[in-house]
Amino acid sequence: MKKLIISFSLLITLFSMDLNKYGIVLSSTNMEFVMKKIFKKFYQKYPNDHILVQYESTGKAVKDILNGYPYDMFLSADKKGALKVYNAHKAVTKPKLYTKGSLIIFFKNLNDKNYNFLKNKKIKKILIGNKQQTVYGNRTIEVLKNLHLYEKIKNKIEYKKNIAEVVDDVIWSKNKVAFIPKSAINLLPSKYNKKGINWIEINPKLYSPINQYFVISKKGLKKKSVRDFAHFLLSKEGQKILTSNGYLPIK
Repeated sequence: MKKLIISFSLLITLFSMDLNKYGIVLSSTNMEFVMKKIFKKFYQKYPNDHILVQYESTGKAVKDILNGYPYDMFLSADKKGALKVYNAHKAVTKPKLYTKGSLIIFFKNLNDKNYNFLKNKKIKKILIGNKQQTVYGNRTIEVLKNLHLYEKIKNKIEYKKNIAEVVDDVIWSKNKVAFIPKSAINLLPSKYNKKGINWIEINPKLYSPINQYFVISKKGLKKKSVRDFAHFLLSKEGQKILTSNGYLPIK
């Protein structure tokens, strides 16, 4: 059976469905790059479950939930976002660590492995996620400040509303560099997906840990699909998919 994984922007087409059967997952955008692989295995194990997923920056997702967004499970890119939802009594489960993210620098022709190449005049724009809305954007600013480069290159920085926009822009542009989650390498064309040539990992000592947590709402906890999905993410199989696609082990 073909399963449905869609954006809430398409929910209007589902008015005839019984949405009580679906687990409604609101996820930080970085998870979009690996979610297809997760769902493939998830539905093999739970063929009768149903999940709808929407991707947003963590900051926007938190605002939406606090404003009454009808979610069942929230996959935050940090603990802070999940904790805000929980403390506002919009979730009944305490924040649970489900994965840890990591950052890379992407450039189509990365000849210089020294971070100082960011000052090169040939680099016209440095793309990152909105530092107020995205956790990965916030961590990128930490990296640049810890490298003492921020003041020197801040005029080159171009903020995007989420990580998906960063990836899309840098792939189709010239003379642009992007700071993106390592999981995003799944979206890069094969000719631009060579470690050390097109992208390098950023030393994790240069930024605060990207510990990602989830919470579940009261109605979400009543849904078998949501409980199964949470269990799968934390299972050995779920964790193997995450660690094989740019994330770090939680144990």
